[in-house]
Amino acid sequence: MQQTEAALIGERILAALRWGVLMGLGLLADSRGMVAAPVIVLLGMGALWNLSLTLLLSLGHRIPRQALFCMVLDSLLALALFWFGGTLASPMVWAGLLPVICAALAWRLSGGLAAGVGVSVAFAALASLDFDSSRVMTGMLVPAITFVGMGGLVGFLGQQLYIQLKQSNDLEMSEEVEKRRQERDRAKALAEITSALNSSLVVERVLETALDLSGDLMADSPGSYSHLLGCILLFHEGGLQVAAARRLPAGDLERTLAGQRGALKQVIEAGEARVLDGVTKDPELRALSGFQRAESVYITPLRFGLEMYGMLVYGYGKADYFDEGRRELLDIVARQVMVALQNAQLYEALNEEKERIAEIQEQARHQLARNLHDGPTQSVAAIAMRVNLARRLLARDGAAAAEELYKVEDLARRTTKEIRHMLFTLRPQALEQAGLVAALEDLARQTEDSYEQKVVIEADKGAVSRMDLGRQGVLFYIAAEGVTNARKHAQADTVTVRLKLAEPDVVFLEVEDDGVGFNLQEAEAKRQANGSLGLLTLRERVELINGLMQMDSSKGAGARVRVWAPLSEAAAERLRHG
Repeated sequence: MQQTEAALIGERILAALRWGVLMGLGLLADSRGMVAAPVIVLLGMGALWNLSLTLLLSLGHRIPRQALFCMVLDSLLALALFWFGGTLASPMVWAGLLPVICAALAWRLSGGLAAGVGVSVAFAALASLDFDSSRVMTGMLVPAITFVGMGGLVGFLGQQLYIQLKQSNDLEMSEEVEKRRQERDRAKALAEITSALNSSLVVERVLETALDLSGDLMADSPGSYSHLLGCILLFHEGGLQVAAARRLPAGDLERTLAGQRGALKQVIEAGEARVLDGVTKDPELRALSGFQRAESVYITPLRFGLEMYGMLVYGYGKADYFDEGRRELLDIVARQVMVALQNAQLYEALNEEKERIAEIQEQARHQLARNLHDGPTQSVAAIAMRVNLARRLLARDGAAAAEELYKVEDLARRTTKEIRHMLFTLRPQALEQAGLVAALEDLARQTEDSYEQKVVIEADKGAVSRMDLGRQGVLFYIAAEGVTNARKHAQADTVTVRLKLAEPDVVFLEVEDDGVGFNLQEAEAKRQANGSLGLLTLRERVELINGLMQMDSSKGAGARVRVWAPLSEAAAERLRHG
């Protein structure tokens, strides 16, 4: 409590005592029938003065230099009451208590004693104007002793009150300082936790760092060794696997808990932390032998939104160890672990995605090399052979040489068309200039012109109005690959490509042929045996746009490839959940 607040309490006590003195003076005067008009006026003025101070104090206000101001007015009021009351012949002599009490509360013991002596001397001087010295000494003896005694008593009590208020103030200040220190330490610890956990993008290192930080935070003093047991349980293959641990035996590191009974089940279902008095009665945690010596266990979930990733389990050898402060710190660690885990997982996913993209690019190069080898390269070699044959025939049989040159010309035209078709599928200009529907229509025309394969396009132009060029390119590649596979393997009369909106934010692509079809299981087995990447490449292309692909085929019934491409995150989430 501050100095002004201590003074405010003292002045409130003074106002209450002043009311008591004024009322006592009024009752004494009335009981003796000595109520004179000046005394009544002075008592009324004193009451009004005290009422004003009481109202101000009730509002928490003080006038400037209030203690001195009150001392002066109380002294003047006491002297006036003593004089107009008849000095020694009147009970108004006890009005001297007003300045004595005021001084004692304002300046404590020394002030009370000085005021008692001063009021006694002043009253004796006034009384000497009406009475002789012997009468004054006799009449003022009891009041003087009372004034000095009252001044000393009230001053002593005021001194004790001040000491108590000061101690209370010091205690509150020390508690406030300690609270702020703890808040600073907590903020510092949080910053260190955040920095340490986010300094690594490797999941295993994040988990190990989290357990080390937990032990440091729970240590009794900086640098001291903590006996905190800890492990991190992560969901893996339907159970909770010990992903990292501290001060647990090696056998516990190989444990997998079901999470279907006891405290683990309760934490999973409620998504809230729990404190246990040991694990001996828990049906699952007691399987971790390291926790058998823990009398206090704290379990906090690793949770993000509605998704549960696992939990942190801590143990200590003393009961009631995990108080509110420790639980709060460990909860902070759990939240930061969750953020760091997500960052590490995103980083790993990014690296995997980069590797997949590189693999897809490599597969595309291999596919291009195979297509060139099987098509244009063979045709160019055939052209060279036929030109050589025609050159030798020119000298012996001109007609035969001319016929051979016609065949060379036809082969060159077909090779040119094939190369143009391959270039078109690699980089269709129509896709960039006019969009996916126009590119599919060009694909149909060039396929029929180059390979005499009929391709029917059934496309809704409104289906691609919200699609970016990247998604359109992926869908074009899938359609082109589907058409190529049907042309090469299906012996189909017609290949149909359909494009439409399945939902307002989902585009549906279907490539269907009326060819011979195939057995999906046999094709998958052959793909794994031969390392064929055609279907795998299609699936990975679909995954690049967070889409979903299905393939249906049976022998003699043709084949059908269906793709759903989301246009929003909400649509992608719906596709992931079927």
